[in-house]
Amino acid sequence: MKKIINFYNKFEEIFLVVLLVAMVLLIFVQVVLRYIFNSSLSWSEELSRILFIWVSWIGISLGQKKGEHIKITMVTDKLKGNAKKIMLLLADVCTIVILVILCVKGTEVVSQTMGLGAAMPGTGCPKWLVYSAVPVSCLLMTIRVAKDFVFTLTGKNQEEVA
Repeated sequence: MKKIINFYNKFEEIFLVVLLVAMVLLIFVQVVLRYIFNSSLSWSEELSRILFIWVSWIGISLGQKKGEHIKITMVTDKLKGNAKKIMLLLADVCTIVILVILCVKGTEVVSQTMGLGAAMPGTGCPKWLVYSAVPVSCLLMTIRVAKDFVFTLTGKNQEEVA
């Protein structure tokens, strides 16, 4: 299990870095072409936007892994022992419920978009591929939150496992 978690963690980080680098390079090339050569690529802005959407949505899973999501800790910071544990578990359950709703509704949107056969005008990329960032990232984050829930419930240290 530890190897799977470590593989996924590395894959996610590498995937995000590759998308981010591609997006920055694409925007840089577009700026150079536009201002130096007075010409531009018709599809670069749209592809950059698609990459940005995927980086943003997949980044929520990485944010969960690193514990960097915004949290209201005013209550949990004042609690100790079982009260704090219960509050953290409740927060994880609420997060999982929201993520599952987003995943289900996002999948419905992706399915409807696939049925329409719609494509992005500049790149020709199917719109369902762009919209699928929502259910994919919500599923990945749900897995991470569920893992955090189990660790909070059992009292295990996450660094020991992953």
